[in-house]
Amino acid sequence: MLGAAHPYSRGLHEIGADVWAWLEPDGGYGRSNAGLVRGRGSSWLVDALFDLPMTERMLAAMAEVTVGAPLRDAVLTHADGDHTHGTQLLGPEVRILAAAGTRRSGSAASGCACRTRPSTERSPWTSADARWGSRTSGPPTPPPTRSCTSPTPGWLFAGDLLFIGGTPVVWAGPTGNWIAACDTMVALGAPTVVPGHGPVTDPDGIRASPTT
Repeated sequence: MLGAAHPYSRGLHEIGADVWAWLEPDGGYGRSNAGLVRGRGSSWLVDALFDLPMTERMLAAMAEVTVGAPLRDAVLTHADGDHTHGTQLLGPEVRILAAAGTRRSGSAASGCACRTRPSTERSPWTSADARWGSRTSGPPTPPPTRSCTSPTPGWLFAGDLLFIGGTPVVWAGPTGNWIAACDTMVALGAPTVVPGHGPVTDPDGIRASPTT
């Protein structure tokens, strides 16, 4: 797999010209990936992280490579909290972009994925809620301001359509829809693929995913 060229270690990994993946091993609960694309005069973020300390660390590292091209847009792959809670740290100058479906489901997903304040209420999630909740308190997670679609050849940020080394969380069936999504990702032809969780891979990683 192409992932062998990109060690699975925390931090920024350049996967193309002016394109980076931020990896968060081990890819388990609350440990998701993100991305950065640097343009002429501005840059955009692909997803945030689950809590504020992790997102602060990521944004500080990204700031070192966006000198002269600060973040102006953040693209959300989907609405789960481990990919959105950290947007609390983005300034008002950063637009938040998402597909229309992500924007519609954002409030519900944000509410169940991770509490924003410590709580003793029983959660549908595990006890990890309390552990993460105390680290995500702050301003409300801002909603997306625009919707868009933009498949890009050369590299692909798959969000939680793809887990490498783990089983995707299927919130709603049928699972055939997910397999069809995997086929669609392969058809895009991007040689470098950043999953929502796990190491950087290639189309073979997508093909293997439904069988693992």
